[in-house]
Amino acid sequence: MNSRRSKGSSSASSAAAAAAAAAASAESERRAREIRDLQSAEESNKRCFDCGQRGPTYVNVTVGSFVCTRCSGTLRGLNPPHRIKSLSMSSFTADEVAMMRGRGNAWARKVYLGLYDSNRAAFDLKDAEGVRDFMIEKYEKRRYYVDPSTIVHTPAATTNGSSSAAASNSSSSFQKSSSTTTNLIGATLNARLASSSSSSAAVASSNNPSTPAAGPLGVALPQPPSSSISRYGG
Repeated sequence: MNSRRSKGSSSASSAAAAAAAAAASAESERRAREIRDLQSAEESNKRCFDCGQRGPTYVNVTVGSFVCTRCSGTLRGLNPPHRIKSLSMSSFTADEVAMMRGRGNAWARKVYLGLYDSNRAAFDLKDAEGVRDFMIEKYEKRRYYVDPSTIVHTPAATTNGSSSAAASNSSSSFQKSSSTTTNLIGATLNARLASSSSSSAAVASSNNPSTPAAGPLGVALPQPPSSSISRYGG
């Protein structure tokens, strides 16, 4: 009996572990897919940030940029070395995905090349040593660096971003609907108050003939000349 219970407990634990592993794998794939979506959502992310080669296959997690295979190796050799992850083979943490949502090559250009003179003679992108020297100037010496808090950057919209926008629009529509409902209720209350005010004014007018009768919305109605006016007016 105990042996059967032990086997049943073991099977349940194995099933739970398998389910947890499957969930973790699905979450890991979701994050990797979001990183790939971020790359395809913005044109500047489709080229290596450091040399301009088309079709970067790595992510510079230290900077928040997309880079090619050659530059990924050079970046690992800088001081301090940059953390590089493969777009297709690596897993990404929730913090890394959150960081990449707000960065990308356009952001990196504003920060790490913010003071770069665009009129300066370009170096040969085929010269590996020249590219490395430029990386040292850019990252180690921070010669062109600009404080990120001073720049304005709008991240590219992704599928998730569109979903957020749709949710925002839905919320806005709900708020407008609520506002309309509130306005209708307010109008009804105002109408009732106006009606009550009109009735009170009518009662007061009957008790005091000198008080003009109130018309719709509380506007005083024109009154016929009184006897005093006739007596003194001719």
